[in-house]
Amino acid sequence: MGYIVVCHEKKNNSPEFFDVLSYGKINEMHPSRLLRRNMATVFESRDDAFKALEKTLKECEKDGSTWQNKFFFSLIKTEKHESHAD
Repeated sequence: MGYIVVCHEKKNNSPEFFDVLSYGKINEMHPSRLLRRNMATVFESRDDAFKALEKTLKECEKDGSTWQNKFFFSLIKTEKHESHAD
């Protein structure tokens, strides 16, 4: 079990499609920030996920980034289960 950070655009009348956020690999832009990378970083606790998101948003604000102002952010609890695909 853990938590992931997701975001969705602040648009009126648009369906809510969530994008997962993750840290990047060393060769990607801003590897120490949570960004939309088509994968999710799983955090041990809700507090850890919140702190990571807060740190990313502060760094973005500090360097003048504006992309984050276009999104709502949420923390989602994850669980691990056996597959029932049989």
